[in-house]
Amino acid sequence: MEKERPELNGMTYFSDPRLVANGFKVRLIPGALSTERSLEVAGMADCVPFFGVADLKEIVTAVLKRNAKTVQECRPLKVVSYLEGEAVRLARQLPLHFSREDINDTLSRMKQQLGKERQTCIHGRPFFHYLKALPETEQQDVQNVLNPD
Repeated sequence: MEKERPELNGMTYFSDPRLVANGFKVRLIPGALSTERSLEVAGMADCVPFFGVADLKEIVTAVLKRNAKTVQECRPLKVVSYLEGEAVRLARQLPLHFSREDINDTLSRMKQQLGKERQTCIHGRPFFHYLKALPETEQQDVQNVLNPD
């Protein structure tokens, strides 16, 4: 697992995204001998209910036994449920109708943050479904209303 540079007192924090992105801050505490080193949970996400060391164990087990390489492959079930709940909560706060400018802004931010190769959400579902070609201008929109296909 990835680690930061050791501090002056010898403590080293793990910077591995599989730990950090799942809500844990873990440090390695040196001992007089290499066999006396110990791990300590220095921080933990407080937004996930009943989140604890058992969830850290679930992450480490996924990394060691299932060879999980990405954050998604080693997410504890509690974190997945929390993120899904937050996504639903945020989606319910959105307005029912968006302006063209809002949609373009959202698409632009998605391209910047996710890149062009990412076309699915964390659940493997596509972001986009083709419904209908939209007119580029308001004039085309008016013509479509006056002269439907």
